[in-house]
Amino acid sequence: MTNKILLLSAYDARSHKIWRQRLARMFPDLDWKQLALPPRNFNWRIRGNSLHWAFNNRDELAANYDLLIATSMVDLSSLRGLVPELCELPTILYFHENQFAYPGNTQREENIEPLLVPIYSALCADKIVFNSNFNRETFLEGVRSLLNKLPDKIPNCVLKKLEDSLVTPVPVSISNHRIIDSKTTNCLEVVWNHRWEYDKGPVLLLEVVNLLSTSGSAIRLHIVGEGFRQVPKEFDLD
Repeated sequence: MTNKILLLSAYDARSHKIWRQRLARMFPDLDWKQLALPPRNFNWRIRGNSLHWAFNNRDELAANYDLLIATSMVDLSSLRGLVPELCELPTILYFHENQFAYPGNTQREENIEPLLVPIYSALCADKIVFNSNFNRETFLEGVRSLLNKLPDKIPNCVLKKLEDSLVTPVPVSISNHRIIDSKTTNCLEVVWNHRWEYDKGPVLLLEVVNLLSTSGSAIRLHIVGEGFRQVPKEFDLD
């Protein structure tokens, strides 16, 4: 009997999409059902995904599955309340990143929801997995700081539940990529492969580009990555 897996990606940016598709390819003998939402309107998406899925995809969510895998942006606690059938499934919550590690910016309104939703989701998941030890440690540090600021006393068992987590890096495939032999090129090839958003340091990137362009060094810089509707002015190519 084939095991059936439900995978939910609430903010399906390119890296998240690659991760979930690669995960399914790694286990082709499993029966995968994947639901994903577009990576836009972040503040709404992280809080509203449960409402969207519960009333637009209820039959798919309530089907018979053996395991639920969700990204940390899935409002898992609310979704389980709206679709009780999900409460019966063993659940893995996967952190591609964590909101505590994102730098502040005027583009981000002061909003505690993006911090609380992953905490609630992690607390009701059976297993918590991070893509790196950096994200695990900064998440735990952020949660600890936030809980100390809340007006209500939160018991220590909350943090202990979150500490019981694993680190599993995102699988990377290089089989379809050409490996550049540094001996066959006359310059150093450098790739910048991040989202075109403020938290990825576009100001510093532009300074580096300007410095390299006047240095006379034999360096070729490749600016790649995913762009969104709002792009920092540092990426303006006009």
